[in-house]
Amino acid sequence: MHQGGMQRAGLFSALPGLLREMGCDPDALLAAAGFAVDGFGPETLAPMGNFLRLMEGAAAAANCPDLGLRIGLRYELHHHGLIGALMQTAPTLHRALLDLVTWQPGYSSGAIVYLRPEGEGALLGYGTYDRGPVSSSHLLHLAMGNGIRMIELLTAGKATPGDLNLACRPMDGVARPALPLRYNQQQTCIVLDREALRTPVVTADPERRLRLLLQMEAMPGLRLGTTAARVRHRLRPLIQSHQPGMAAVAAEMGLHPRTLRRRLAAEGERFEDILDDVRLSLAQELLELTDIPTSDIADALAYAAPGILSDAFRRWSGCSPSAWRAASRFPQ
Repeated sequence: MHQGGMQRAGLFSALPGLLREMGCDPDALLAAAGFAVDGFGPETLAPMGNFLRLMEGAAAAANCPDLGLRIGLRYELHHHGLIGALMQTAPTLHRALLDLVTWQPGYSSGAIVYLRPEGEGALLGYGTYDRGPVSSSHLLHLAMGNGIRMIELLTAGKATPGDLNLACRPMDGVARPALPLRYNQQQTCIVLDREALRTPVVTADPERRLRLLLQMEAMPGLRLGTTAARVRHRLRPLIQSHQPGMAAVAAEMGLHPRTLRRRLAAEGERFEDILDDVRLSLAQELLELTDIPTSDIADALAYAAPGILSDAFRRWSGCSPSAWRAASRFPQ
């Protein structure tokens, strides 16, 4: 079982300031979540679980159910460092979001931002893929607010997102954005139509873009290191588009399936084990955070039948999906 995804603080670095505005002591909450109080900023790197504990503790201390959304809506492009700078130089929103998707793995080895075609538009999605702890409703609200704010900044408000989908149950006290919002969905994503994707980025700059790309290509730390890590990162959106096979993953990585299998074997990994791991992480998240029926979760994971999910889940956890859901939900 793979665990240990790391996360760059980025937007989380806005949390201490927000907490001070709300009359809370951020230092105590940072320390309780395992962070050094001094020097916490966008470049801070820590296990994803630390950030989840920070979010849960801060929401409880501030008695603020919509803390995640509030933080997300404070997003500024500088929170994404060089990636944010590159996005600002893109010609269109579509290209800027592809920049984010391409380079984001260097900022998080346990979560993914993806852009998946949907009809004539696309879904801008977010999800984690490490098991235990996997996610929280506060984190998903943060991702949603982040996406809304990012689109607004890049296009000066000219691109309008469509539906907002959240893979969690509704939370009392969360103010709804002035956009269609749906809970208990199979994935957390923003729906963007073709017109929105084609919206020009207001700060497009081809010359600066080339300089930034050359700079980023020379920084190996912005790439996931191992083949297994890259496979794990790509699997979640492929599972949710019902393309979880090795051929689809290999094609996205520009490899022949046999080459991919050889490279994984050289790292002591098997594709099938990684697929099971990511599937069960996603199952855990949907069971804990949503009320989606188990049969629909099986479909979301591209299992041929609900019984296959139940068998796999029992082998991993020792209990049925329904028993896990009853015992292990994250606080909402």
